[in-house]
Amino acid sequence: MSTDPTAANWFFSPEVRGNPDTDLDRRRGHDAAYTEGNHVELLLHGRPYFARLFARLSEMQAGDSVHFTDWRGDPDQELIDGEELADVLAGLSERGVKVRGLVWRSHPKVSGFHLEHHLELAQRINDAGGLVLLDQRVRRATTI
Repeated sequence: MSTDPTAANWFFSPEVRGNPDTDLDRRRGHDAAYTEGNHVELLLHGRPYFARLFARLSEMQAGDSVHFTDWRGDPDQELIDGEELADVLAGLSERGVKVRGLVWRSHPKVSGFHLEHHLELAQRINDAGGLVLLDQRVRRATTI
């Protein structure tokens, strides 16, 4: 297998990562931790991205899995007109799709962040049978 030099520029070698003993790059037998021949289509944040996301999620059936991470998870984010993120993901969970997510816990709204939104997104999906965890690695505010 020949290594695509463009893809190789995106990934560090074991030596550069400081871990020459890793098996990550050797497990496929060609010293690359990535695969070739994948199709990637760039969709910028906005209407085209959310429309495509809704279309793909709508195709999912019981037994399928959707995994996501989110920095700012707004439950009322509209994917298309009238279809909000939390409702769509909760609906998938109710239909037997395995919905798994990791969302940044954030700080409360009073400090300029979105904790309440993240909690609501996780709770709505979890109540429907999904599993969304909140990344708790957030430093507590302290006074000096």
